[in-house]
Amino acid sequence: MNHSDLTPVDVTIIGGGPTGLYSTYYAGLRGMSCRLIESLPYLGGRLSALYPEKYIYDVAGFPKILAKDLVSALEQQAFYHSPEMIMNETVNHLHKEDDIYTLETKSGKKFASRTLIITSGIGSYSFRKHPHPEAKNWEGKGLEYQILNKNQYKGKKIVILGGGDSALDWALDMLPIAKSVTLIHRNAQFRGLDSQVNELRNSSATILMESEIIDFIGSDKLECLKVLTPLGEKTISVDGCIIFFGLHSSLGGLKNWGLKIEHSDICVNSCMETQLPGVYAAGDGVTYEGKLKLISVGFSEGAIAVNRAKTFLNPKSKFQPIHSTTIMENSSHERK
Repeated sequence: MNHSDLTPVDVTIIGGGPTGLYSTYYAGLRGMSCRLIESLPYLGGRLSALYPEKYIYDVAGFPKILAKDLVSALEQQAFYHSPEMIMNETVNHLHKEDDIYTLETKSGKKFASRTLIITSGIGSYSFRKHPHPEAKNWEGKGLEYQILNKNQYKGKKIVILGGGDSALDWALDMLPIAKSVTLIHRNAQFRGLDSQVNELRNSSATILMESEIIDFIGSDKLECLKVLTPLGEKTISVDGCIIFFGLHSSLGGLKNWGLKIEHSDICVNSCMETQLPGVYAAGDGVTYEGKLKLISVGFSEGAIAVNRAKTFLNPKSKFQPIHSTTIMENSSHERK
């Protein structure tokens, strides 16, 4: 189903990343009619779009799990209670009449809902590019900003730029596959997890700190990188260079909804409530005191948001479920 529907559902979830998928499942547990709207033609958010073959290390129950496998499990879970899924539609405008919200997408489709949970993460995004003026000339010719198929680097000499979790995780993931891995970071310290930093330092990877690329060299494809290190210039032979400098993000039409926003994040309280009644937000796109941008935290925030939406719709409902089996029993009765 992918057309305008002004029959209101109990909750509409905006964003089909990990937090949105789990929130969809949890809404089903609470017996709520649910619609999920995703701007991409597929689910999983950045996990699917940017690094489906990267391992995720911070999800409870999994020492590590491929992003695409986590998305697959979350999809199976989300579909359990047969929610309505609207794909390839970006929500732009929000209107309220009486107690019903109407969402309008960029294509002009409209959908009605009694409550909303915004789980769109950082919103739309683009890669932070390397500032060297020659860098853009090598994109697709050995220089990339994401890894969608790590086997393309099997037996290759690769250089990874960056100092955050993505750069560290990929450097570790590529060690068994690539011929050699060199990690270059312009600062003196990494920004990633301590365990990942320690594992990388004890690995066969070459690490160049306080270093940066000053020239890209090649003919039809990238062949060498000239790097400025604290000890002077050096030239590195490469088959591929992958840059992880983060993302530029934009909330798009959400900025005009009357939400309180700080540094592109939606402000919420401990109950995931925004300034708009019946509108909640969860996941990487929210901020509050003590916020951690972790997938596992997003799952918890999604559950809180769903339970708050449930009591908003029916104040007699319990916010705190007793346990999961009780939820399943209650949601079964509520659907009858």
